[in-house]
Amino acid sequence: VRQFAEQIDGFRAGMDRLAGEDGALKAHIEDARRAIETGDFEVAVKAVDAVASSHAEVARGIRQQERDRFGLSASALEFIGDLHTALDDFESAARWYRMAIETIPERPASGLISCLNKHGTAAYRGADHISATSSFDRVRKILEKSLGVDHQDVATALNNLALMYYEQGDYAAAEPLY
Repeated sequence: VRQFAEQIDGFRAGMDRLAGEDGALKAHIEDARRAIETGDFEVAVKAVDAVASSHAEVARGIRQQERDRFGLSASALEFIGDLHTALDDFESAARWYRMAIETIPERPASGLISCLNKHGTAAYRGADHISATSSFDRVRKILEKSLGVDHQDVATALNNLALMYYEQGDYAAAEPLY
């Protein structure tokens, strides 16, 4: 009985922090506290579950807002890359595209592929063939995984990659890709 009483005291002490700063949740905590005092643990469980569910719902909303904001940030960075491309400033464009790619790794595959291709093209035109090769290879891997190795988009990605190897003078690496 003594051990059970100590557990109940521990529950009471830990309950205060469960509401956090949300005043509305404090009522649920009070309901749970009263239920524990009367020994009605089922009511206490329901009250604390309401607190947990509320926190989880708020966290899911924040997580979605975070993803949305990173997506908008990546789009803005990509747009800056597009502007530098329009100015034929390919080194700067490649840098901005790289930042867009790194901002949100969870982008939908189509958006990521588009940005990677833009980066690869800008890097190539800015004479950074190693970065271009890396981007085009990443596109190839994503496409192979999502579309299969026999898809025409994979063939285009392989062609881009072969051109990069050829441009770098690595004819042995380029040959099997053609």
